[in-house]
Amino acid sequence: MSNLIQSHDGWNEKPPNWESIPEEVNEGDVSPVQEVSPRVDAEILSGFEGKQFDVILVLAGGLDEKGHCHPWVKRRLDLAVKFWHKDQSRYIVCLGGGTYHKAPFLNHASFVVHESTACADYLMRVHHVPGKQILKEWASFDTIANAFFALTNHVIPRRWQRILVITSDFHLPRSRKIFDWVFALDNSRVYQLDYAAHSDAGLDDDTISARREREAASMNNLERNIQRITTMEDFHTWFFTEHRAYNCVQDHEKVEEVIDERTRRSY
Repeated sequence: MSNLIQSHDGWNEKPPNWESIPEEVNEGDVSPVQEVSPRVDAEILSGFEGKQFDVILVLAGGLDEKGHCHPWVKRRLDLAVKFWHKDQSRYIVCLGGGTYHKAPFLNHASFVVHESTACADYLMRVHHVPGKQILKEWASFDTIANAFFALTNHVIPRRWQRILVITSDFHLPRSRKIFDWVFALDNSRVYQLDYAAHSDAGLDDDTISARREREAASMNNLERNIQRITTMEDFHTWFFTEHRAYNCVQDHEKVEEVIDERTRRSY
């Protein structure tokens, strides 16, 4: 990998904390997930004929021990590119900083590689999406934070209203509830939210089963929060005083939740 980055006035050396994935980490990570039939993507795309979107939001979903996006995340990114090709002036926004379920992946200089950085790297390396058409969000550590920081960091400043959210089948029900809830808290405008989910077929059954169980277990608590948190002010208070990844009340050094190894591997 080159030690240069392009800027408005030419090429400069990368700073030592440049948040990139070393070349050796990406060996073998140079092609889209191949086991899905192109017909699957075509069927997904056909459901959106005639729809226009201002932006494409892609939810990250963890990194493996080599710093690669998990296979289900690559499928989300592959699908996002197919939508992007219909209008290449749009941005693809990669959502995700990391997870509080395991330690972050570190690059060759021992700096954190955020999940959104790995997603952006995949889009550029594999699909040759120009970096100027990719935006990152790296403050989020779960799906609720994905929605909140996507809204506040990107959607509101750019005044986007027609939003496409891309995730996986196993993740869609809770993601839809979360994004519908969080975006509705912004009463300054009405959003058109659409969702595209890629199939889980052909992925590791044990891993997907673990994630489905986890999603189902989280749904009850989500429903309770949706019922009691109905304004952006209430959400902000809850998010920064009660959410396990963002509050200062609990011991921040013990934020990691105890989960079984099968589930941990899926993050």
